[in-house]
Amino acid sequence: MARLDFAIDSIDPRDASEIVSLCLKQLDKHPHDNNTREQLAKVYFTRYGKPDLAWEEMNKLFNCPFQQPRDITRWLYLMADWHLKKDNPDGARACLEQIISRFPDMPYCEEAHDRLTRIKDL
Repeated sequence: MARLDFAIDSIDPRDASEIVSLCLKQLDKHPHDNNTREQLAKVYFTRYGKPDLAWEEMNKLFNCPFQQPRDITRWLYLMADWHLKKDNPDGARACLEQIISRFPDMPYCEEAHDRLTRIKDL
């Protein structure tokens, strides 16, 4: 419900600092707005050059209770991709291994295994 009046995308053409400001204002009002927090993390990583702030926002998402497995998995895949962009295959492996250990009986596990195999080939 918090997002019905607010929607922003990390690829919004506006200046990154403006998007960060809008996201922070939204999160000040609605701290559990997962979509805004995810977009903020993406902006921090891809456009603002602040991966440490991106990790911080992602950790806030993980620490929120009652997150859905599909969301946690999507965030872990995103973080794995970020680790690879930063030439950190060990970090990417750790993200994928979390998916495997957290959701061993779900379809996410198989895809994580496949991606892990491809990373091991690097």
